Amino acid sequence: MVHEAKVLGFHSIEALCIEDKDFKEVVDDPSTFGSFTLQYGFLFKENKLCVPKSSLRELIVKEAHGGALADHPVINKTLEILEEHFY
Repeated sequence: MVHEAKVLGFHSIEALCIEDKDFKEVVDDPSTFGSFTLQYGFLFKENKLCVPKSSLRELIVKEAHGGALADHPVINKTLEILEEHFY
């Protein structure tokens, strides 16, 4: 039995990466850019999910800064939380 989880909004990351100026070329051929991989439509750098510039990125930053992930930390702590999981 295979389990699958879906997070609202994450299905759009693949399309957003294709359009994003920072990730567009990487999506076409991740192996030529070092430690990038494409898995199930998601782009990763090493083990970190690549999140293109979008409202989803803004939501992740807000959540890390003041949401359930962080208990409203200072800027350096917020960046530390984000850099641990996202690129």
